[in-house]
Amino acid sequence: LLNKINSVDIQWVSHSGKPLKLPNSTPVEFYHELSKMLSKLSKQPSSYYDTVILAKFTLKLLDEYNTDFAIKDQVLRTKSSLFFQNCLTVIIKSESVFYLQATLKKIFQNPKGISKPCQETLQHYAILSFYFQTSQTPKMLQYLNENILSESLELAENSNILVPLLLEITHKCISLELEEVTCLILHTLRDKFHYTLSSCDFVKIRDLSEKFALFKVHLTL
Repeated sequence: LLNKINSVDIQWVSHSGKPLKLPNSTPVEFYHELSKMLSKLSKQPSSYYDTVILAKFTLKLLDEYNTDFAIKDQVLRTKSSLFFQNCLTVIIKSESVFYLQATLKKIFQNPKGISKPCQETLQHYAILSFYFQTSQTPKMLQYLNENILSESLELAENSNILVPLLLEITHKCISLELEEVTCLILHTLRDKFHYTLSSCDFVKIRDLSEKFALFKVHLTL
């Protein structure tokens, strides 16, 4: 698809229908949408071979993105961080330390993209998500305690990208009967992230805490 787009003369238009004057052949929004597609695709059941192919393609996509676009507009900077998060999601599914390190290197070496605090948030997401995906629970808990649940945590822009992951970790901690850690995560979500549990999340955590008799978690809710 990318090869075809780059090999033909396409007149890109904005949402209002006006022609776009682009410094490159493809608008940055196309890459943002493509990253969403790749992220959703990586979450579907597939063979390890397919997962690695997606990861390799995503690394090439990151190279093109870093080379072609200087993200100066604040709205695009926000979308840019989501682009990097989507790419990380694909890479982490490969469970490859090599690919993960290569991806983080590309994100941190992008001087014209997202801010340094946001880079750090993405690093938290990447490492926690990798430990979660690869079932390295002791390392996940250690990183969680030292970097996310610590009182010194300073939230940067787009810290909300950590919320869905923290909810998944909460479910896992309940199933492992880690009551104190679960309560700390819930307090952090409420007090630092200012996140209010949806009715669906509330019911799921409540039911799990009742199932494993974690009454302190139930009270924290």
